[in-house]
Parts: sequence; C-alpha cells; structure tokens
Amino acid sequence: MIYDTANIKNMIKKCIYEENTNIKIKLFFKINSLLPKESKIHTPSFITNDYINKVLYKLEEIQSIKKVSEQIKKNNR
Repeated sequence: MIYDTANIKNMIKKCIYEENTNIKIKLFFKINSLLPKESKIHTPSFITNDYINKVLYKLEEIQSIKKVSEQIKKNNR
C-alpha cells in the first residue's frame, strides 16, 4: 500500500498541537488508519494526551528517517 508520508506528517503536527482532546483522539485514529500494517500503533484502552503526543513524536521521527532513506535510494539509482 502506498501512503502519502507528507500528508501523514502534516496530520501528525496538527494532532500534536490540537488542544481539543476529542478532535485529537479522532485525528490520532485517522493517522493510525492511514499507516501501513507493519507501522500501525497498538493503542491501549485508556488514551491520554501525553500518550498520543509521545507516540506521535516517535512516529514523526520514524517518518523522517524513512524519508531520508528513500531519498538515498533514489540518489543511488
């Protein structure tokens, strides 16, 4: 499955800075639904703002690493 990493990164930033908890949780689940199966986030039954932010910062870091590795692969072709 091909997914748009730029779109996901924008959604991550929006979710991190969202102050409304209900909107933040909905956005978090939307982001998770767009991720490939191997990158899906296992969510506990009780979710806090801190948990969401921690996971999203980590996901953002992973997405950045993937983007750099994709650029390296393109440049080596």
